[in-house]
Amino acid sequence: KSTSCVSHCFPLSFNSSNPEVHGLQGVLNAYHGSFSKLLLSGPTYFSEVLQLASAVASSHTFSSTKQGYTILVILTDGVIDDMRNTIESIVNMADLPISIVIIGI
Repeated sequence: KSTSCVSHCFPLSFNSSNPEVHGLQGVLNAYHGSFSKLLLSGPTYFSEVLQLASAVASSHTFSSTKQGYTILVILTDGVIDDMRNTIESIVNMADLPISIVIIGI
């Protein structure tokens, strides 16, 4: 809210160097903490954040002792304006260790 900067891809933690939150409480804390910092508006583009999440999920290394999994939660208040690219991105991620949850708010 404090700047006129528009971004379609940012961590809800507002910390690009450590964008992850852990557990349901981490998600809820980030969500509630964002109200004073965000102004939701269109257009709504998902493909950029999906490509970033794809890169994160692709970087997981797997062994018998270590496994990684990504859960991407997208909060949106509008129609997806890049639907074709969004669908293509999701299809391309089908073999990755990731779940995508899209929540309309």
